[in-house]
Amino acid sequence: MIRINFENDDFLDINATTLSGFDFSGMNLHRAILDDFCLDGTIFKDAHLRNASIENTSAKNAVFYNSSLMNAFLKNSDMSGCDFRKSKAISAEFQYSILINSDFSAANVNWCNFSDANLCGANLSFEKYNGVIFSRALFDKDTQWPNGFDPILNGAILMNEIG
Repeated sequence: MIRINFENDDFLDINATTLSGFDFSGMNLHRAILDDFCLDGTIFKDAHLRNASIENTSAKNAVFYNSSLMNAFLKNSDMSGCDFRKSKAISAEFQYSILINSDFSAANVNWCNFSDANLCGANLSFEKYNGVIFSRALFDKDTQWPNGFDPILNGAILMNEIG
């Protein structure tokens, strides 16, 4: 049995021995505290994760397709290969996270913070991206950006220029 705590002192008991690969599709996880769990391959399709905390976590290849991530805290996590397509990550915090080969196509990331994140190979063809912060975020030649967007003018660093 795994207990997920929420910021409002509620909890959710999951009858499982791991959350890795667990299917949370369509669930309301508003203010859930998922810090330090292994969420590799976990499915959050169409889930409500507003104000959720997923910090210091491994969530490789997790699916956040069409999920609501408004004001979510996703800092310092390994989210390589994640599917964020069509997600609503408005004002979400991705600082220091590893987002290598993650897919944000058609996502709304208005006011997100990607500072110091690793965006190498990521698909960042966002639908909406007003006010996004990319300070010191790393990217490479395989990173896809919205048409006309200049990552260097927005504070990101091309990996080939390091060292």
